Order: sequence, then structure tokens, then C-alpha cells
Amino acid sequence: MKVATFLNLFLLITVNSLQATIIGSDISVARQTRAFFKRVTSDSNKLQGFSVFEQGFVLENPNTIAKFDAFFPIRGDVVLNGGTLELLNDLSFSNPFRIGVGSIYGNGYSLGFPHNISYLDFPSIYYIKLIVNLIDSVNVGKDVYSVSWNYDDTYIALGLKASGVGAELQIYQFTGSAYSFVAQQDFGFDSINSLEWHPSSDYIAIALSGGAELQTWFFNRSTNQLSMVDSATIGNSRAVAWRPDGAYLAVGERSDSYIYLYPVTNGLLGSVIPGSLGQTQEVLNSDLSWSSDGRYCAVGLKNNNFGELRIFKYDGNTFTQVSSASIGVNVNSVAWRPNSSLIALGLSSNTETLRMYQFNTTTNQLSELTQTRVGLKNQVLHAAWDSSGIYVAAAKEYAAQGYEVEIYYFDESDTSLHLVSGYSSDAYKRAVGWAHSGAYLATGDDNSMAYLFNFTNVPFVFKDLKLYFGSEVRGHADIHFQGNCTVNGSGNIFKLDASTNLIIDPNATLLLEDIQLKGIHGSNVRCIDNTGIIQLRNVTWVQDADFTFTQGAFEFIDDVTMKGDARFLYSSSQTSTIATKSQLALEYGFTFSYDPSITHTHLIEYADRSSVLALNGATIESGKSGMAFLDGTLRVMRDSFLFSDPYKAIMIGNLDVSRDCYIDVYSGAHLRVMQGALHYKNADPLSWNQKSYDILHMEKDTELVLHSALNIGNGTFYFNKGALIYRLLGGDLIGKVHAEGPFTFEYER
Repeated sequence: MKVATFLNLFLLITVNSLQATIIGSDISVARQTRAFFKRVTSDSNKLQGFSVFEQGFVLENPNTIAKFDAFFPIRGDVVLNGGTLELLNDLSFSNPFRIGVGSIYGNGYSLGFPHNISYLDFPSIYYIKLIVNLIDSVNVGKDVYSVSWNYDDTYIALGLKASGVGAELQIYQFTGSAYSFVAQQDFGFDSINSLEWHPSSDYIAIALSGGAELQTWFFNRSTNQLSMVDSATIGNSRAVAWRPDGAYLAVGERSDSYIYLYPVTNGLLGSVIPGSLGQTQEVLNSDLSWSSDGRYCAVGLKNNNFGELRIFKYDGNTFTQVSSASIGVNVNSVAWRPNSSLIALGLSSNTETLRMYQFNTTTNQLSELTQTRVGLKNQVLHAAWDSSGIYVAAAKEYAAQGYEVEIYYFDESDTSLHLVSGYSSDAYKRAVGWAHSGAYLATGDDNSMAYLFNFTNVPFVFKDLKLYFGSEVRGHADIHFQGNCTVNGSGNIFKLDASTNLIIDPNATLLLEDIQLKGIHGSNVRCIDNTGIIQLRNVTWVQDADFTFTQGAFEFIDDVTMKGDARFLYSSSQTSTIATKSQLALEYGFTFSYDPSITHTHLIEYADRSSVLALNGATIESGKSGMAFLDGTLRVMRDSFLFSDPYKAIMIGNLDVSRDCYIDVYSGAHLRVMQGALHYKNADPLSWNQKSYDILHMEKDTELVLHSALNIGNGTFYFNKGALIYRLLGGDLIGKVHAEGPFTFEYER
């Protein structure tokens, strides 16, 4: 067990990976650095007491659990990494704040988001790449010094240390999910310090520790054979890097006063072009990287713990240094960001070992972007950008509390880096390489292991959690709700992007309240089965396309508005309810289509007369089962429309006065029956509001069937050409009638 000393009343207890990490004190206030919680097999990781977590925290992987029982807000990057945060107390986040996907078990406690921001990405856009997922590993018999993908991501080359079992050059075919060994070449006692596939062909450049130290090889895909093409004896080669067009190869050495540039044609080395370093310098294995335009080459130097970054330029004739920066520590790796002036450095010091420098091509000046520092202390042995320049991978020395491979997101808006995921293997990671697609990552370590990763999209999972928004929230990942959950928007917008789904798991209830829910389409708000319930309280529901609800039920509470020039198709077999003293308002252009999967006319229930369905220029459609309005109030606020199946009518009432649906049509508004039939069955003759000039408009070829008296007082009935009126016994029509064409009136049908 390791126990940290008290520093500024700071208590930190850390135990090995089989036991829990507990950070915080119940008796003193402490400001914490970023906390890292490993997966444990017993006990529980915990954030507790009076600790202030100002730099966020990280869960190692999806199997990691940490419990929150502290008193102060958390800020910074919250990297759930697919793991689980369990609340033993209310938790609030303060700005700056970013969060990755994972599970949060609320135990009935609340989670509050920051208020002092314009909007919050959820998860933060940094986490779109999401979780590093191990898909394969292979023991290659030797320490891995270098990893490289070929140009079409079908093969991976590994460069290995000479000691150990097996060949130093190994070629694996990438099957889409695994390594598959296909070829090898033994170099005896010479290690491959660095290798790199040609950018557009099957040549491989190799930097060796002895013999002919620079070599080019060709891999024949048809025969899985390797053959040497050319070589040069130049001393202990450390690093190789193809220019992006593949026409030149830069080479750095262990001890030399030059960087060398070779023109290469079909693997054949041309006449060398030296670039002077001024004096003897040492280049490490990953210390060469070209700019995307091929004009500049970045060179990192070890220089006895006073490392440097230098920039060389090739003008077609000479290879000349144009800029340099003293780093002060050994430079283990340089990586030029694609299509950018930024260069990532992996360093050997015990503080800020991942840094970013910017090269100004106008002034030839190098300057550090200090805002990209992330507080990393373990030395970074290799840094590599993905092809998009959005993510940078850092291969590190062994870290007892942290990852050996870390993935960072580069936020171009404020030039900052943010840890998004990683992997722990308990060994030095010396090599890392991205597939050109950006979908896979290959690494190698000092335990003779090569690893292969992809990136999985996992959802948020909220269980028994009360979530409070402090600003607009923009959803970028699926969210599963379990148990009883609440999302309170505090009047803000919750915008779902095209990939986001709100999913109510079996036997779960989600209450959405005081929120504007936007981006609704398809079935992106849904219940897994019929046991799920969605409660809407004071919600504005905004569709940007048609939406289908197939399982579960809704409860509409207080004031709920649905809007958008789109259709809401209700096909669930379950009953949804408009609560007492509540109104569901359907706005102009919105269509509510009732077509349940079972034959049932009134799966939209009203608690009592104070339950209101308000049509404000909306359309009601009923399908093959028909539709009945019972118990509540139907309010028509502006011209609204009814469509029914030709063989199944829309019904108002059922001849039982206790089930009458009261009709309230605002002055000047028209209730238009556009298709099918309307059956009027209210028993109370006063159930239709007679205080205004109500208008019921029957369009061409529609039917009005009167089972009881329909009295609209000062209102007017409009009948279009071909309309049919059927009057059953007691079905009087009371009010003004206006014919807009010939129509039929029949009795006692």
C-alpha cells in the first residue's frame, strides 16, 4: 500500500489495482489533481469528503466503478470511459466541464450541469471517438520499437528489438478485427529502431542499429514475400520518415552531425542530400515527421537532457535548417499535425511530457502553445496524430495510476487538449500507429506484445437519476434511462443530433420537465417495450421529421406543446394519458396520427374534463381502428383538421354522459372534417360550447352521423358538395346551416 503524505491538508489513499482507490478526506479540504480510478476486483473506488476535484477524473475502462460521496462541485474533464459513476450524494458540475459516455447510477440523487455557459455538448464533442477497445493482441517474441500501417490499411509492419525470440521485421495482415501473420525477416543482432511503409506503395523503409543501417524492402502481396531493394551504410540509424508524396526519405541517426534526405524511386535510394545539425546530435526512434505539404521536416533531438526541436526545409536542392527551439529535456518523438502548423512532442521529463509547438512559415519561428499542456508526468515515448488531426495518441512508459496509451482530442477552437480514452497494459509502450482510416490503432510494448484497438460507441446509462440542466444541451450519443429518472431543463433546450436516441429501458420511467426537446424524428425517443413510460411536464416537443411511437406510454402533465411540420404516429398498444388540469397542445402544421397496433379507439385517455387536447391549426388522423374522444375537452384554437379511415370514424362521446368530451371552439376557428366520418355521441346537449360563433365544416364526401343532439348555438355548420348527414333517433342538428354545394340529409339511418 502507498499512502501519500499530507500536503496542504491533502489526504490521498492509493492501493494496488486489486483494491480500491479512495481520494478525499472527511475532515479537511483538499484541492485534487486529475484523479484516475482503475478497475478493482473488491471494494469501491471513491471520491469523498471535502475534496475539490478541479481537473476532473478518469475511469480506466467500462468495467470500472467509482462512487461519489463528496460535497463540492467537480470541474474539468470527466472521462467515464464507459465505466460507472455511482452517486451517494448530490453532484453538480461547474465550468469548465466536459463529460464522456458511461453510466451514472443516481440512487435518487441529483446531477446538476453548469449555468454559466451558452450551451453544453453531451457528451462533449471530444468524446465522439469514444472508448478504446482492445480487439486483438499477439506475442511477437521481442520488444516492439516501431509500428506502421500500409497505405490501404490491409497490412501492419512491426519493427522489433534484436534480443528475444523471432525475427525483427514482422508483417501482419489486418483482417478487420485481428492480426494475421504473413511474413518476417531476421536481421540477426540488429534491432529495427524505426520503420515506415511508403505512403502509396508496398515499400518499407527500415532504420537498423547495425550492418547496412538504412534499408528499403518490398512486400509482395501475392506471395507474402519480403525482398530487399536497396541499402546504405550510414551508422546507427534511429528514425525514418517518408515525405508525404513518397519521393524522399528522411533519416536520423544515433550520433551524427547531419540529417539525411534520400530521393527514392521504386525503393532505390538516390544521391544523399545532407542537412547539417551543426554538431553531433542524437535522434531517437520517433524523432522525424513531415508537414503535410512536404515542405518541412521536424526533427527532435535528445542532446543529453537538453533536447531541441528543429525544422528543416527542402527547396529542391538543399536540405536546410530554418528554425529551432530549445526544449530543455530529451525529445522522444515529434508528430506533425496533418494540414496544420502544429507539432506534437513526446518528452522524457517528469512534467508536461506532451507539448505542442507551432511553426510560423512566414517568420520561421517556433513557439509553444502552453494552453495545450495537460499535466502529463510519465514520459511519452511516441506521439502520433490520426489522419484527421483531431486525435493524438501518446504511447507512454508504465504508469501505476494512468494509461500507457492515451488518446487526446485537440480542440481547435481554443487550441487545447483533452483526454478522451486510453488503455492500460502495465508495460512501456514505445510505438503507436493509426490506421489511415482513423478507425484503428496499433501499439507495441516492452513485454513483446502488439495490440490492436478499435473505438466503440457506447451509450450513456442513467439509473434512478435526477438530471438538471443549466443551459442548452446538445445530445451527441444515445442515452438509456433505467429505474425512475428525471431530466429537468430549467426552461432550456435539449437538442438531439441525428445520432442521438433517448431510450427508456424496461420498467423504467422518464420524466422530462421544463424543457424544449428538439431534433425529434424517426423513433429517437422510444421505449424498449410496453413497460416503459415517458412523462412530459411543461415540455415543448419539436419534431423536424415524422416520428413513430411503437411501444410504451406517454403521460402529459401541465402544459405540453407539440410542434413541427411533421407527423406523430401513435402505434403503441398502450394507453397514454392527459393528466388532470393539463393540456396537450398540437400546433400549426403538426399532425397526430392515431393508428395503434391493436383495435382500440381510445388509447389516448383524459383524466377528467380538465384534461385538454388543444388543436392550434393541427391535424388529427385516425387509422383502421377509428378514434374516440371521451371524458376530456377538445379545444379548437384556430382552423384544425380531422381525417379518418374511410371505414372507421372519429367519435366524440359514447352516449354516456359521464364520458362526454366537451368541445370548445374559439371564435373564428373552424373544425374541418376533411376525410371519412365524424360520429357525434355526446349525451349532454350543452357539451358543445355555445358562447362563440363556432364553425363545424364538413368537406366534400365526408359524413356527419348524429347519434345525439348537436347544438352549436350561435355557430354555423358548413357542408361542402357531396357531404352526407345521417340523423339517428334524437340526433337533432341545432344551429345555422350553410351549404357550399349539394349535400345529402338522411334520417333514422
